[in-house]
Parts: sequence; C-alpha cells; structure tokens
Amino acid sequence: MCGIFARINPIGFPADLKECRHATRLLVHRGPDAHGEWVSGAGDMYLGFRRLSILDLSEAANQPMAGADGNLLIFNGEIYNYRDLKPQLESRGCRFRTTGDTEVLLRALETWGEEALHRLEGMFAFLFWDARRREALIGRDFFGIKPLYLWRPPSGGVCVASEIKAFYALGDFQPEINAAVLPEYVRFRCVTSQATLLKGVSQVQPGETLRYAPASDRLTARRYWRPAPGEAAVPAGRDPVDHLQDLFRATVDRHLLADVPVGAQLSGGVDSSLSLAVAQKDLGRRMQGFHCSVEEQTCNETGYARAVAEHLDVRMESVSLNADRFFSSIMEKLTWHMDEPLGHPNAIGVHLVSALARPQVTVLISGEGADEVFAGYPRYSALLRHDRLRRIPGAPAVLKGLPPLDLKYYRALRKAGQWAALSTDGEIIAGMQFVPPAVVERLLGPGSVGFSEEARWNLLADFRACDVLTRCQLFDLATYLPALLVRQDKMSMAASIENRVPFVTPGMAALGLGLAQSWRATRGEQKVVLKKLLCRYVPREIVYRKKAGFGIPLAKWFRTPVGRERYQWLLDASCPLDACLDRGAVQELIRNYGGGDSETEAVWVLLTLGIWMRLFGSKAAVAEAGAAPSV
Repeated sequence: MCGIFARINPIGFPADLKECRHATRLLVHRGPDAHGEWVSGAGDMYLGFRRLSILDLSEAANQPMAGADGNLLIFNGEIYNYRDLKPQLESRGCRFRTTGDTEVLLRALETWGEEALHRLEGMFAFLFWDARRREALIGRDFFGIKPLYLWRPPSGGVCVASEIKAFYALGDFQPEINAAVLPEYVRFRCVTSQATLLKGVSQVQPGETLRYAPASDRLTARRYWRPAPGEAAVPAGRDPVDHLQDLFRATVDRHLLADVPVGAQLSGGVDSSLSLAVAQKDLGRRMQGFHCSVEEQTCNETGYARAVAEHLDVRMESVSLNADRFFSSIMEKLTWHMDEPLGHPNAIGVHLVSALARPQVTVLISGEGADEVFAGYPRYSALLRHDRLRRIPGAPAVLKGLPPLDLKYYRALRKAGQWAALSTDGEIIAGMQFVPPAVVERLLGPGSVGFSEEARWNLLADFRACDVLTRCQLFDLATYLPALLVRQDKMSMAASIENRVPFVTPGMAALGLGLAQSWRATRGEQKVVLKKLLCRYVPREIVYRKKAGFGIPLAKWFRTPVGRERYQWLLDASCPLDACLDRGAVQELIRNYGGGDSETEAVWVLLTLGIWMRLFGSKAAVAEAGAAPSV
C-alpha cells in the first residue's frame, strides 16, 4: 500500500530534514499517489510517508495520521477486518473522520495498545508514536508479508524504513557487507535471523514488535505471535473440503476490499487458480487475470493458465519472458528495488506481471504461501517416504551403498538412501539448500557450512514436539516463506502494485497445520485438500498435473550468448565478489560450469550476489541506480 520512513534521534539532537526527505523520496514507487511528513517541534523526530491509495482515496486518509493527544501513525499494508473492528471501537467512544483502515488501526492501538495486534487480520508494517508514554511502537505482521527494516545510527536513535535503500540517503549511514551471514545466504538464498546482508541493518521479524524510548535510547523486542498447529482445525463430523471452502471464501472476500480495481496473478497452478475461482464464482467479482509466459516449453504454464481463465470466464493478459529480457538491465533495476540479491529467478516474472497489470488495476491477489500452509512442495512427500525408510533397520545404508548405475529408478533408490541416511531434521534443513555444502566450503572457507546451519538448527529445536510433516511446514513458514513474501512485495511495489496473499493469514495457517496429515500430504501427493477443493471449480485434469512452480530454465538460458556473457562477468576484475569469497573457487566454478542443476544454482547465486554488491556497496551507486530512467 505504501512506503514509510522514520528517524527518531535522542532528545535534543535534530534530524537532518533534507536527508530524511530524500530517504522518503527513494520510496516513491511504493506510493506515487501522495506524500506526507511530520517533524517534531525540536526537530529530533521525522516521520515520512508515500501513499498508494487503495482504501478511502480522500486526502483525509493521508499519513502521517494524527490521533488523540499527539499520537501519530505511519502504516504500510491493509487491515482486512477493519470494518469488524470499527463498531467495537465506536462502542468504546472512538469517533472516525475517514472510511479506511488506517484510522481504525490508529484508534485500535490507542484503545487496546499492543494487544490490538491479536485482533487484526491483515498485512502491516507500522510505527506508532505513543505521545503519553513518549515511545515508539514498531510492528510487523504475522508472517512478514510487508517488509520493515531498522538501523541504529552511531550517535543513537533509530531509523525505520520499508526498504533498506532509504538509509543510503542518510549522511551517517555507511554500508558494509555483513560477512557473518554470507554462508547461510549463499547456501539457502535467504537469512533466517533478523540480520541482513548489511552490517547494522536488521529486519523486524514477522510477528514481532519493538519499543523505542528516546529518553533512554533503549530498544526492546517482543515476539507477539508465532505459527502453531491448530487444535480441532475441522469440527467433528464436518468434511474438511467444505470447511476449507467456507473459510477461504470469507478470507478472499476480505482480501478483495478496495476502492480501486483488483486483479489476479494467474500462473495456472492450484493456488492462484483457486483464489481466482473463489473470487469469480463464489463472490461474483469480475476479475482479470495477468500471467507471465516463459519462452521454454518445460517451464511454460500458459496453456494451463489459459484453460483456467476460459473455464472461469476470465479475461487473461500475458507478458512474455525469454533469455534476452531476463538477462537485460532489468536485473540491475530489480536488484535496486529488491535491496538484496535476486535470489529467486522468478522475481523478474513477478515484476513483469505487476507491470503488465498496473495500467488497469492497483491490487493483485496471488497464491503465495499455500505451499507452506497446505504442504504443497514435493519435498514434503519425499520427507515422509524417507522417514519411513529410517524406521527400517539398515535400509538407508543399503540403498545409499548401491553402485551408481545409470538407470532411472536405480538412481532414485540410491538418492532416497542418501537422504534417509540423514536425520529427519538434517533433511529438513538440507532440503531447502540451493548450493551444496562442499561448494559453500570452497567459496567461504572451513567452518562456513556449520555457520550456515546454526540458526536453522536452533529454530528446529522449537518444533521437536510436532510430527515430521508439521515440523517441516513450521520450519518453511519461518525460513523460506518470509523471503518469498518480501520478493512478492518488492517486485510488485516496483510497479506500484499491491500484492495480496489470502492463503497467508493466522486462520488459514491454523487450518492448514491442524488438518490430519492425509489431508495435507502423503508419500505420493501434496496439497491434498486444496486440490479436492479446486476440482469443484475447474476440470480435474487441470488440477492433477505436474507442479511447475513458475520455473525459469536457468541452465538453458545460461547457454545463450546473453546468459554466457552475464556469468562470465564473474571472472572479470570489476566483479566485487573478491571482497568476501575465495576468488580461486569462484573462477574454478565458472570455468568448469557444465550446466548441472547444483552448478547452475551456484552460478545464479554468485551472479546475483555480485550485482547486488556492485549496486549496494556504495551510496553513490545506489543514488545513480535510483536516478536511472528505468527505475
């Protein structure tokens, strides 16, 4: 919905107003419709805001929004149940001058304090200035749908922003690579903790609030929510498909609230198709679908997307993605918007869909998060198969020790033995790696693999009491999903589009995690209950097909002239990877690159990391990229 920036200095130390305004301007793509600011009388606190108008388009709904007795709010996101909360607040004496959700959040925080967050359904990142307590309450939504970053200046105080690049406008901010998290990033393409790839810059964790008091310069953190298995997710005697249909219909209905046009990101897969089907068929909303067509037959889902659109009587528009476009200057443009490397290759496709939709709609709904909530990845079925093997004495060792014959099913048995030889938790961690441990060790030195896993082992310790499938889902919700949600947010916001994710709510998570295992995943099928529900809307042959997952044919595209030129840059003296990776290991990897899956993932990680380091390694480069016409 918007972009927020705040600087709160220790009392009596004025903020540089010119720098703060520049920081807010760097977020203009997040909010091209309006801007606002508030500066304290002493000049030591600045709140900046860029607005993408979606609910209550009037000027009265602009921010920063003032409340009672000097309270203030800057807020990015949507509160989907604000209409339910409003009468509750009115019964407590609150009076409203706007019709949107921002004032409802403001009054809720004034009335209920931090406990208001437990009453919300939505996506949000906010800073609430509590004038009575003389402190700021900073919060991020349950799953991390909306990004929020924090930096503490050397002289004290806090700076908060929707995107890291805003800090580059500040004179006392000096970017420095955070080498401590590189092992985890290189191996998994994301970082689990609050740390980022820049020293001193942290991300507010999903489900976390921070309190900052300028008088003491003290910052305290609290986790107000974590995903957990639901109890009795489906009432006794009720069909789980019926129960899911009712809950999801109500959830999608709330996610469609807007005073601007809403469309759908349509891949042709189960998740986006179900969101669109419920909106179109159950709720009677005339929707338009937007799709990215990958010019490679093995990854192209356009036929399925078109079949869904035709069956639902939805008009679909499509944008094409090929190697030339993929490896163009769009990589630099979107790295600037992302604030971090383009870890997920399909980030480019997400942006192209958003840019295609922007002339016609301001909001898109998508199917992001359904895989984690309802067990949609093939790794869940594989984990169940391997866990069964672990319970057969000696089976993993026998299968792992089979000679390497080049026969399809023989190779599959040998691979199953290799996975089953790991512990269950070891497989949960390794199952989400993109770069093999041996390559990580060569690139970053001895001990780096251990560093890459440390936070993940600590996290898994919290889930040991759960069954293996639930444990893996909770792990993915905490590690992988936040990175996907940030990608979804920033790639759509780069086109001034708000992306909404109806599968990612506490209610949907409680249902998904609380279902009997057989309704989530079996040893041969994933997302069981979602597929059964989608069959009520579209033909069965569309539903029960091989999962494609918006893939990008990286290995094939790296063999094109533009792809080869891109990764060969990693050998050039101008590539900044030498500052943190072993140059010899990088050169060996590139010169011996043969197109294998793990090799391709490693080359992609190095390429995108190098581009990010070149852009975000200096303030001048960020400023130059931000001033480019393409941005």
